[in-house]
Amino acid sequence: MFGYDSRIRVPVAVLTDGQQWRFFHPTGEGTWEERKVRELDFVAIDSEKSAECLNRYLNYESIRSGKAIEVMREDYNNLVRQRKIESGLPDAWRILVQEADVGLVKVVAEKTENVCGHRPDDEQVIAFLKREELPLVQPTNTPEPRENQSVQPNAPKPRKKATRLRVRMSNGEVIERSHAKATFIEMIEKFGLEKVMNIHPSTVLTEPPKYFWSSHGQFYIHHYADTHAKKRVLEEIAQLVGIQLTVEIVEK
Repeated sequence: MFGYDSRIRVPVAVLTDGQQWRFFHPTGEGTWEERKVRELDFVAIDSEKSAECLNRYLNYESIRSGKAIEVMREDYNNLVRQRKIESGLPDAWRILVQEADVGLVKVVAEKTENVCGHRPDDEQVIAFLKREELPLVQPTNTPEPRENQSVQPNAPKPRKKATRLRVRMSNGEVIERSHAKATFIEMIEKFGLEKVMNIHPSTVLTEPPKYFWSSHGQFYIHHYADTHAKKRVLEEIAQLVGIQLTVEIVEK
């Protein structure tokens, strides 16, 4: 299909084996995975949602009028926008920290007061922000240095190793994509978006959460920032729906 489309450019492309359907916007930019707008599995998703998706992109009159193409382009642009937002969040955070943004200083001062009962002055907060390289999500359970182990005050901090998720189903199926986010979203779709929304409403919503989400038709999947959080949520949902699986965090 990809080779055919490289010769004859079309605005909507569908790859399916009958059960699984993948909808692409070929005239978009990036890899084919980045141009994938929607993925559908007739077994994992209830028939009403499957029909809604098929009707959204393949309705005969919509195809004839060009409306389906507009919908495909709109959904693709939404995905592109969310990817840009996610990639821009770390840079925005670094700028806020480096420039000691007034709003950030105030929030840190208020939170410090809530934690210890004493409010630091602005200069103390600014000095802290400029001294520390704060990630979007602070790592937890950082091991203390062993006794007699020398610690260099200016030594560079070790980089966190990149990780992804590996899910082993009870039937032997293994789901492992190149990014933890992709594996997480595929599993949520396999569980069923509407089912997950009913039993774990913080993960599938009808309105987008504040951070770390992707749109899937009328639903929004909150895929969280941390790989450990993704693992925990998948295990919780699997237990709630009665599915046996094992979730592992593996290095890339």
